[in-house]
Amino acid sequence: MKIDVEVHDELVSEIKESMNYWGGFDLTTEQIVEYLKIYSTHFGFDTVERENFLDFLGKKIVGMAWPLNGDSKEYSDKFFDKLKREAKNKGYNYEE
Repeated sequence: MKIDVEVHDELVSEIKESMNYWGGFDLTTEQIVEYLKIYSTHFGFDTVERENFLDFLGKKIVGMAWPLNGDSKEYSDKFFDKLKREAKNKGYNYEE
């Protein structure tokens, strides 16, 4: 795969580790680069960037925004049920 975005190994490692710890995803470099092509980050990968990436993944995998603290239990349950079913089908390694 040709990567036409300047991506540093340190940033990819930071994102991979953060998304595994906070989101339960074991992302590939290609999946991370796909996100960075749309949402470039030049200041590291902290809370805002992590939440944006989780929202991106939620919409991409299940067509729903990642649940927030103010969302209902029903919404969260529906989201995570769909995520567990759909992640692998869409090429993502997810484990809650």
